[in-house]
Amino acid sequence: MAWVLLVVGLSQFLAPCRQLCTGIFRWLDLHDAIAGLRDRTSAVLNLTLCTLPRQQQLLLAKLSVFPSNFTVVGAGAVLGFSEARAYSLMRVFYRHGLVMRGSSTNLFSLHMAVRKASAALGGEAVATHGQSHFVIYVFQQLDQWARMFYTPAWELPLSLAREAGPDILAAFELAGKLAAQQSQPQASMLDAILAVDAALVHKLLSCAGYRKGTWDQLQHLHGSINGRPGQQVAAALLLRCMSVEDYDAAVKAHDLCCQALGSGHPCSIACVHAMAEGQAKLHRYQEAEALLRDAYETRLRVMGRLAPATWMSLQELANCIGSVRLLPAKAEPLWSELLEVLQQVLGDHPDTLRARVGLASCLTNLGKLSEAEVLYRESLASRQRVLGPEHPDSISSVNNLASCLKDQGKLSEAEVLYRESLASRQHVLGPDHPGSISSVNNLACCLDDQGKLSEAEVLYRESLASRQRVLGPDHPDSINSVNNLAVCLSNQGKLFEAEVLYRESVSSLQRVLGPDHPDSISSINNLAVCLADQGKLSEAEFLYRESLASRQSVLGLDHPDSISSINNLAICLKNQGKLSDAEVLFRESLASRQRVLGPDFPHSISSANKLAICLKKQEKLA
Repeated sequence: MAWVLLVVGLSQFLAPCRQLCTGIFRWLDLHDAIAGLRDRTSAVLNLTLCTLPRQQQLLLAKLSVFPSNFTVVGAGAVLGFSEARAYSLMRVFYRHGLVMRGSSTNLFSLHMAVRKASAALGGEAVATHGQSHFVIYVFQQLDQWARMFYTPAWELPLSLAREAGPDILAAFELAGKLAAQQSQPQASMLDAILAVDAALVHKLLSCAGYRKGTWDQLQHLHGSINGRPGQQVAAALLLRCMSVEDYDAAVKAHDLCCQALGSGHPCSIACVHAMAEGQAKLHRYQEAEALLRDAYETRLRVMGRLAPATWMSLQELANCIGSVRLLPAKAEPLWSELLEVLQQVLGDHPDTLRARVGLASCLTNLGKLSEAEVLYRESLASRQRVLGPEHPDSISSVNNLASCLKDQGKLSEAEVLYRESLASRQHVLGPDHPGSISSVNNLACCLDDQGKLSEAEVLYRESLASRQRVLGPDHPDSINSVNNLAVCLSNQGKLFEAEVLYRESVSSLQRVLGPDHPDSISSINNLAVCLADQGKLSEAEFLYRESLASRQSVLGLDHPDSISSINNLAICLKNQGKLSDAEVLFRESLASRQRVLGPDFPHSISSANKLAICLKKQEKLA
């Protein structure tokens, strides 16, 4: 026993020794603590933990949920203590050498060994309880930060979200695990998740730079969700929060919520929104529109026109219908109504500014570029006044105005704004943020349109390299950059090199997204254009027909992309001298565009011009 007494006599064992004298610390505990004395650190740690009262052991076990530094406020939230009581406990743990101080007196952390050992002491029930409170704390913080993000103090929540990256990732991962459990104590955690404004949190985390990492953490979330309706909804909203939608899970959640709560309950309608987002992600825009319209009409009937939930449904419906792939003419009255409601309810609020941008985008898609430019300038001025010039939304407004000017052919002015947007994003978000990389791509497109092809090519290659490094070579944005570079090379007459890249893009998209995905079909169309430019008209015709059949099957006969494919095939036939066949298709394209888009839409006017050229070549001059 001499060697045992020697160890106990050391200063770090004075507390165990005192407790040993009073009988609190048992001989068996001492034996277990020093069993691994060959690992001196583990022995000291185990012995110190065993000297703590059982209640303090359990409290330390709950704190082991924090993956990195934590504040006294965070510790109090997980333990259910006041800030003062939590700080007193931290001082006790600090005196025992179980917690370390951070850069401030209110910041602490647990060593990895302490975290592992204390978690083992607490057991599964204690761990689950601590994890649930941790998730509640993180989601409440996220919701608070997301709302602060749309105030002039936006830099603070953005900084906090960046610093809390490990906590956020851990909370989302734990939320998925805990939501799958059927234990009743998780109800408060689910309520906290349901209270989060998913759209705001998503925007905050995107700007904070945790997009890719957090996305990856959530892929498993729906693997074993089969509990109460609240668990289903929580999982669906979590996925919504991070833009990783699971349509099948949202359908299950919706069915359960309707059975348990009724179709008009907010949770049931929230599931409809999740289902619609899942459909839109699959480019099933008509199905998404039907779901969102049903949700909006239900909320309008149940809650009234001015209720926040009602206008949020209206916003999502307008955004879906106003997509470039759908019919912006149907979306314009919805955006106008939404803007009127928000101006009445909120005034000059960030949500009102977003609605103004949505209406401007819709007008852009309708070809009403002068009206859109006015709204974009108003939005930019308002955001810079309310949020400041460096807020990510203000920078996005600069980019939006640049795109509108580019579409009007005001390329020099657009270039200046694109460069301003790029510099601001790189300064605020960092050069590797997806938004910064997109700005490089946008500037390249503007230079391409001005005929500055060499400079555009350099930027396209930079954007491609950055996306492949940051997002991975198989990410759709990376593949899109391959396609953009191919277009630039085609414009320079480097058709063989462009063809290689187009074929790479087709292969990648078909592998990653599937052959029936609209982007995969569009890549086939782009390859056909390149082949036609090289005079390989027979092969181009084959691909144009393949693209047309696929678009009509996947998107429908009246979809704008389907009509564009008819027009492209007609051009190819005309160039081969198959004028009568081309005329039939030109007439079909013109009729479809006039019916779907309206006779004054730019594409409709272009179709009329192409038909006239085809008739002239056949000497049908009248």
